[in-house]
Amino acid sequence: MFPQTIQQTTVVEKQFIDSTVDMLYKEAMFMQKCSHRCIPLLPGVQLEKKPISLIIQFIGENSKSITIFKLLFDPLYQQQASNMSTKTRLCICYDIAGALDHMHQRGYIHCDLKSNNVLVAENKGYLIDFRKVCEISRPKAKKYRDVYRPIHIFTLQSFIFMYLQYIRIERKSNLEKLGRVGLRVIG
Repeated sequence: MFPQTIQQTTVVEKQFIDSTVDMLYKEAMFMQKCSHRCIPLLPGVQLEKKPISLIIQFIGENSKSITIFKLLFDPLYQQQASNMSTKTRLCICYDIAGALDHMHQRGYIHCDLKSNNVLVAENKGYLIDFRKVCEISRPKAKKYRDVYRPIHIFTLQSFIFMYLQYIRIERKSNLEKLGRVGLRVIG
């Protein structure tokens, strides 16, 4: 995947090698429905040749995308991570919490939140990879539903406060995973 520019937007092709058109459409439809400043834009899909693909806004710097995972564990990025201020780390957590809250308000959950699905560029966090997204009302989401019902009680500032206090949410869910990612980012 190499970035290309289409109509003033740098894009990258996300190929679906072993996936169906329905799976591609599911992810594309979600990205269109839940447009947010911390979710990459989806300018189009490519169905004319195999493998089929999504055409997604490129998030990165100098033709490289950097995930939280890379910042934490890749020796090439450890210096960049160590130079990141606490304010920047908190802003990244705030961005991801905002994107998740946006999804939840529209009735969706991510179901695959992890450090490899959070990109960092220009001191901002971006949520990616929506293959496992599902509607909160679906039976598949049952194990997450109880956690997301009270999510609107908390403000995003409360999430950041929880990170700073290292409060662990006991249920296994995206919320807990967000806490783990957030704690790693805060360091």
